Amino acid sequence: MLTHFSLFTGIGGIDLAAEKAGFITVGQCELADSPYQILRKHWPDVPKWRDIRNVTAESVQAAGIQHVTLVSGGFPCQPYSIAGKRRGEKDDRHLWPQMLRVVTELRPRWVLGENVAHFVHMGLDDALIDLEACDYEAWAVVLPACAVGAPNRRNRVFIVAHSNKQRCDTCPDETGVVGKTPAGWEKRGHGCSGIFEVVADEFGQLPNPALNEWIMGFPQNWTVLEPSEMP
Repeated sequence: MLTHFSLFTGIGGIDLAAEKAGFITVGQCELADSPYQILRKHWPDVPKWRDIRNVTAESVQAAGIQHVTLVSGGFPCQPYSIAGKRRGEKDDRHLWPQMLRVVTELRPRWVLGENVAHFVHMGLDDALIDLEACDYEAWAVVLPACAVGAPNRRNRVFIVAHSNKQRCDTCPDETGVVGKTPAGWEKRGHGCSGIFEVVADEFGQLPNPALNEWIMGFPQNWTVLEPSEMP
């Protein structure tokens, strides 16, 4: 059974993708109130944590989770984003070390990290070295959202790592997908530049929730909460 534990879960984007790939969501961690309520709506029976510092091997086992195949996390981007002050490790929101700690405690077979493209210049090398020091083989790739059909560019860096201690016959090798840009993404992304700008001009500079759901690939009304579900 393929199991997935997500950190910095947000409203569950990676969780949805993992489930489409055959994983079962067994744990989630999200601090912000509104996204946390959205997770409760869509995954009411999945154990949840609020603060990543409380995600430990002991607390995970106490929640009845015996095995984790994949740990994912879109760790906070503010320390590295060109839209911010780019303070990197000096920023209180630099939480990659906490994600790495969870990985070392849970020892998943696979690790998936996601962040803004500028992380390549501010922390990617260190993250790859950290994973390799923990006996993981790690790759990184930068993909635009339009590579998978989204109507915007939004370059993101993805870190994919596999435990050297848990090799398996079904793991992708050097000819597989892991660590490589999917063939043909340039063609799929061709012409997507400017799509979001056109949409924003039509709907206004602050897209409404329905528009955000469409742009980010979520099901319609994914973020709609009933009054009783509001934080």
